[in-house]
Amino acid sequence: MPTIQHDDEVIAVPDRLPLIPLREVVVFPFMVVPLIIAREASIKALEQAVTQDRLIFLAAQRDAEVEHPTKDDVHRSGVVARVLQVLKLPSGMIRALVEGLVRARVVRFLAASSSLQARVTVRSEHDPPTPAVHARLRSVLGQFTEYVKLNRQIPDEVLLALNNVDDPRRLADTMAAYLIQTPQVKQRLLETPHLGEQLTELSSILATELDILEIKTQIDGEVRDRIQRAQREFFLQEQMKVIKRELGDIDEQTEEITELTQQVTAASMPKDIETKALAEVAKLQKMHPTSPEATVIRNYLDWLIAVPWSARTKDRRKTDAVERILESDHYGLKKPKERVLEYLAVVHLTKTLKGPILCFVGPPGVGKTSLG
Repeated sequence: MPTIQHDDEVIAVPDRLPLIPLREVVVFPFMVVPLIIAREASIKALEQAVTQDRLIFLAAQRDAEVEHPTKDDVHRSGVVARVLQVLKLPSGMIRALVEGLVRARVVRFLAASSSLQARVTVRSEHDPPTPAVHARLRSVLGQFTEYVKLNRQIPDEVLLALNNVDDPRRLADTMAAYLIQTPQVKQRLLETPHLGEQLTELSSILATELDILEIKTQIDGEVRDRIQRAQREFFLQEQMKVIKRELGDIDEQTEEITELTQQVTAASMPKDIETKALAEVAKLQKMHPTSPEATVIRNYLDWLIAVPWSARTKDRRKTDAVERILESDHYGLKKPKERVLEYLAVVHLTKTLKGPILCFVGPPGVGKTSLG
């Protein structure tokens, strides 16, 4: 039976262990992790481990959506872990506290009636670190320190824990365990055979994460500055309004906004159009009077107010009166005036506006608009 050195303790690891497939979790050596176990097969595997030597093999599922994983749904690389604490919950689930001991790999899945079991082989992790590995480790530690400072999801206590660790392999595994990454990325780090390769992979991941976090921090700072600037401007504007009100001074812009609001309300617009117009007035109030967009909104509001929403005019149906007006206002234009009278006569007889539409064509200044 192979043995491993864990801190100051020598632990014998049997080659046959009960197996618990994990969803969305990858456990590294020396990591103490709480697990909530709900599946019947996993509960039986845990109970078997507790009644024997409290050792169990933990491996991540390839697909977390699989409810009843088989040997094809589980990664072959995982960790041998020790069960530290077991607590049965009222719901029937079990909360277990486990500690990763050493990397191991499944040699063969064993037939079991109620739970998954596997024959495992412990992976040797005693490769002596070279000066190049130490240099890489120091670089990765610097990257990870910056990563923790920028990432609010990782507690600062992690850095204190790293300061108390001397073993390079344990340092690398601790940093890998606290990375905010997908289970696939962490599984790849767990399966990396040599410390140097694991540090190289960690350095690449941390470099990418630091770039993303720096951009995010920059964007957050710009948004925060913009919000603070807008809040400061709004506060100062409100102060100015209060001061002018106390001094009896009239704010021209406030007076103009009040007048516009009254004109919109008095224009008898349809409800949806009035709501839109009042929204534009509120938008105009927040803008600087000299901005180009404020001019566009003001012209739009003036046009809305000028539209005769509820005003009506009485049609003149007598063609002889229309003819007198056309003759008094326009000289010549015999054919256009005859066409207008003909059109109005047809409308008067049919009492409907359906039919051809008159189109006046000609150079500027000949009377098209006044005829219309």
